[in-house]
Amino acid sequence: MACAKFSPLALWLLASGLVAGAAGAAQTYKWVDEDGKVHYSDRLPPEAVNRGMVELNKQGMTRKVTEPALTAEQRKAKEDALEQERQAERAKRYKRYQDDALLSSYSSENDIDLARRRNLALVGASINSAEARIVALEKRQAQLQRESLFYEKKPAPEKLKSELASVVAEIPKQHALIEQKNREALEVINRYEEHKARYRELKAQTARDALAVKRQ
Repeated sequence: MACAKFSPLALWLLASGLVAGAAGAAQTYKWVDEDGKVHYSDRLPPEAVNRGMVELNKQGMTRKVTEPALTAEQRKAKEDALEQERQAERAKRYKRYQDDALLSSYSSENDIDLARRRNLALVGASINSAEARIVALEKRQAQLQRESLFYEKKPAPEKLKSELASVVAEIPKQHALIEQKNREALEVINRYEEHKARYRELKAQTARDALAVKRQ
């Protein structure tokens, strides 16, 4: 049986026709309606645009997948999730900043202890000052009260009454200040204990990293 022979031009025209035919082949779309029914069509109807679809080639293989449009609730949930990720990343960066600052601020745990003692000394000085102030106020209160005895049968001078009221009002303020400073002292102790614990962790991690590099 004789084989048909084609000229180069005829072969080129034939190949071009086949390519054009393949390119012009209609695509198939697979989509699901609101009732959950699967549809196949060569054109995507308007009602299916926002429902998502799968574009198939002529062999029935997936060519492109389009996700359905998000509802308002889904968009809100996605935005909330992204915001949580951003907050987590900011917290992570801030933690790195704190760790770097800790390592650059102290050369040893003894430096941390020294800083704690300095801060406690400042708080203690405030407490001592408030206590001395209370002693002086109570002494002045007793003096003013003795002076008031001379005016039992006649009105006391306004200056005397005003100063006595001021002294009486100031004493509890100083007691409140001492309570506040005691809380500050506890915060200082806890803060520097946390600093020391974290400093120890970071130094240990640095040592492990250096050892791992050395072993490579």
